[in-house]
Amino acid sequence: MFCGIKSCGQYLLLAAINRCVAASSKASLYEWYRHSVLHRLIPTSKSSLASQLSHLYPGNQNDSAMFGSITESLVARYRRLVRECEDVTLVFDGGNTSKGNMESLDKGPYHFVTSLTLIHHKDLLEIPLKGFNSFKDQRLKGTTAYRTTKLIWGKERTVVVTRSEELLSGQVAGIESALRKKRKAFRQLKIKLIESQQLLRGVPRKARVVSDYNLGRGTSFCRLSPP
Repeated sequence: MFCGIKSCGQYLLLAAINRCVAASSKASLYEWYRHSVLHRLIPTSKSSLASQLSHLYPGNQNDSAMFGSITESLVARYRRLVRECEDVTLVFDGGNTSKGNMESLDKGPYHFVTSLTLIHHKDLLEIPLKGFNSFKDQRLKGTTAYRTTKLIWGKERTVVVTRSEELLSGQVAGIESALRKKRKAFRQLKIKLIESQQLLRGVPRKARVVSDYNLGRGTSFCRLSPP
């Protein structure tokens, strides 16, 4: 037994168990732990189960505005946990990027990995797929990448463009599903509009007919409105 979470591994173990049996937020992790058998097997305090390497802040705060103020505190927590750490690489979402944040990072000791918004880098979309390379690691099967350099935020940066067939298939399936739902909603709306027009013209309710010709689908199916 140990008293208190002493490593990232122990924290991640409890978080993984929580995710498997009763998924809850980081803020609610201790409440779940306190009412489980784990509090007898792995005794620890509420402060120990506070997320070791994250920082909660109000949802109405802009990500890029908060980034600079919390970076140093998160790095300091990480160094306390790891003890020996020569280099730190920050990995963050593109929503945290801003001219000021990137200038501050360039002046600091940290490496970083982030994402780019393609709307600002459309030239990357013009790279032919034949220039992409595959990976030897089987876990990355179906994923290819193209490595280049580009002037970004005032400096020459390394840029890696990736393409995943699995991710692409999932995105296409998601778009097609969303389109089907929207088309169905539009058809239902159009039916209501046609029935409303028939009502205004004084068409008896039992005689109202809405056909798929009216809906622009070119089939002979028709629906009689209920009495």
